Amino acid sequence: MKRNFDAYPEIGLLDSTYKLLNFNGVVYLFIVEDSIGCSEIIAVGILVFEIKEYINWSISTFKSKNDNSILIKIFMTDKDETMRSVLKCNFSTTKLILCKFHVFQIFKHEITSSKLGITSIEETRAKEYLQQISYAKSDQQY
Repeated sequence: MKRNFDAYPEIGLLDSTYKLLNFNGVVYLFIVEDSIGCSEIIAVGILVFEIKEYINWSISTFKSKNDNSILIKIFMTDKDETMRSVLKCNFSTTKLILCKFHVFQIFKHEITSSKLGITSIEETRAKEYLQQISYAKSDQQY
């Protein structure tokens, strides 16, 4: 785990997983992506409750145990505001971005005929364009 983090410290992914264990706790996975695009778990935190103090303990412990954590430039996360605010406190110069899945979920929820006063065809088209832009492999395709 430490070797993978030492090799690829620039972009970290942090995600929480529920219902993985037989109690109502939360498993936090710290992940990096290696040179061939595979996810590598670099740390695991198991929290009994998902409260700010416990999240902060997990993130600050990760930071203190990994000297290379100062090299993290970007954290990709879900939309959990508590986790994001704790990350911002511990990694003040690190940029936080949302993963595509959560961006698509937000667009699915926010781009609707009723909310924007658009037709259902325009709603569908807007969501399709977002996906095409998100998965573009070149500037020309974008």
